[in-house]
Amino acid sequence: MKLSLAIILCLLISFSSKAQPEMYKKAESSKDTSVINFSIKNGNRTLYGLKQSSGKIILQAIYSDIIWYDGGEWAYLETHNSKTGVATGMIDKTGKILIIPTPEYCGILPNGDGTIVADNCTENKEYRVIFNKKGKLITPQKFISVSPFVGGIAIVSIKDKSSKKVFAHIDTAGRYITLFSEKNVDVGGFSEGLAMVKRNDKCGYVNMKGVLVIPATYDEAKDFAEGLAVVKIKEMYGYINSKGSLVIPAVLAGAESFINGKAEVLIIGDGKTGYYEIDKNGKVLRKLRNL
Repeated sequence: MKLSLAIILCLLISFSSKAQPEMYKKAESSKDTSVINFSIKNGNRTLYGLKQSSGKIILQAIYSDIIWYDGGEWAYLETHNSKTGVATGMIDKTGKILIIPTPEYCGILPNGDGTIVADNCTENKEYRVIFNKKGKLITPQKFISVSPFVGGIAIVSIKDKSSKKVFAHIDTAGRYITLFSEKNVDVGGFSEGLAMVKRNDKCGYVNMKGVLVIPATYDEAKDFAEGLAVVKIKEMYGYINSKGSLVIPAVLAGAESFINGKAEVLIIGDGKTGYYEIDKNGKVLRKLRNL
């Protein structure tokens, strides 16, 4: 793992619908080999449909796109209409329509842990909703943003009663795990039962009940890994444990999370300038490379 000189800030949450992690890899057709895509030419346009291997047509070739996801378990449907514009929907691996294509949604993508996110892009009503793989809403809540689910938990943002944007964590059933009503609060994902919280430019950690168990006193903080987390104190980096105790002093110019009991750090000064590998006691194991 390579340590960059540009140290990652405490929290950088991006909910861009264009960012496509590993879960968004497409399949050419359903994993049910009896169902395959086919296409026809209609003037300058290519239209797609779905048929069985026997040749029996399941869906007529009226769609501008049929894109399979999650190993071919379900597909995104897209149509174009000169009056209503783009309409998107969803089918299962047998070709059954789960979400009838509608202009209400301008994009439908997998979102991890068996969930699917649909973007509503109608004028002045942009929001996201979450479905399961059967095309059923897991919650009627409309979100401003939804991160991918990791370990059954996603970060979402909503508007509160005063139309203020606030953050929360939800599970795959749409239940709220945490809800932060304060101003100037950003949140990160859970790792080892703790999530980073940034309040007024200082970072701390909350537990699964949303209780602040490690005070927000750090300039930067990373996810917990193998029981330790990187924190920044007065321009230098160290490691804390899940109780908030500083177990490796903040004397490092840079630090990465532990993997298999080892972490890469940057040491500057004392004739040791360079990148080193340390253990969980902070002992230098070996030099990796020069600065």
